[in-house]
Amino acid sequence: MLRNLYLHRSESITNNIFKSPYDFFLQTESAFDFALKENGSIQLFITIMPDKGNTAFYGSVKQAGDIRFGVHTQCVKLSMVQKPSPSLCVSIALQINAKMGGINRVVNPQKDVVLVFTNRVIMIGADVIHSSPETPSIAAVVGSLDSDASRYCARIRIQRNREEIIKDLANVMKEILIQFYKFNRGAKPEKIVFYRDGVSEGQFDQVLIHEVRAVQQACLMLEKGYKPGITFVVVQKGHHTRLFPVDDKDTHGRQGNVPPGTTVDKSIAHPFEFDLYLCSHQGIQVGSETMWYQESKTFSLPVNVFIF
Repeated sequence: MLRNLYLHRSESITNNIFKSPYDFFLQTESAFDFALKENGSIQLFITIMPDKGNTAFYGSVKQAGDIRFGVHTQCVKLSMVQKPSPSLCVSIALQINAKMGGINRVVNPQKDVVLVFTNRVIMIGADVIHSSPETPSIAAVVGSLDSDASRYCARIRIQRNREEIIKDLANVMKEILIQFYKFNRGAKPEKIVFYRDGVSEGQFDQVLIHEVRAVQQACLMLEKGYKPGITFVVVQKGHHTRLFPVDDKDTHGRQGNVPPGTTVDKSIAHPFEFDLYLCSHQGIQVGSETMWYQESKTFSLPVNVFIF
């Protein structure tokens, strides 16, 4: 529950002229340090930023909050504060609630089929971000902790530039599984569902073999003989298939998209292998992007492997 927050307006900082983004960080760090000395129980900083030229300041706020002081932060543009809308207030409230450990949404067991959650299941999401050629790549892995898959813990690793395989995945998974164990009072997950994004077709075999084995290794590092069921899913967006409604009355939104949740596993699917196309979200401003799910049969490992 949120009991203490600190509201800070960045106008006094942004009105100054700084030589580098590091100057922004020094000023922001000073503001955080002053507030925390005044009240050490602050749980959240809400920072009001100017509409333009806020990139360096946003980075300094997140660096100060996430790295330097370990306190949650929420950045809001000045124009949004001056002219708030109900939808904007709801969006910001949901972001703050999630950051403070609250639950925004759960699956309704009376309306939705939730067979995947009948046992203790941990949902894992992993991706590697590649920036400029001079900077290292960042591997990020998150894992669910509760039965609603609404509370997560996260781990980040720095690795060589343009390296897609998550090199330290075994230790990362070990840490996440330990967090799951502690959160659930000594209960281990019976199944692991691993979602992997950002893998090109040329890297499928190499990435999947290495990372599936890393997940298995993490389980054995925790307990000899611990072999939960593993479903490894690669999410692929880089295809040229788009879905359109046959009847205009079935369109969704101004862009004429298919309704969210539309699944196609016939006609355009593979004639022999198991694959499907899923539009899991609504496209408000642009056309909805469809994910491709295809089962891979190139592995002899005792896991379920799907390619999206």
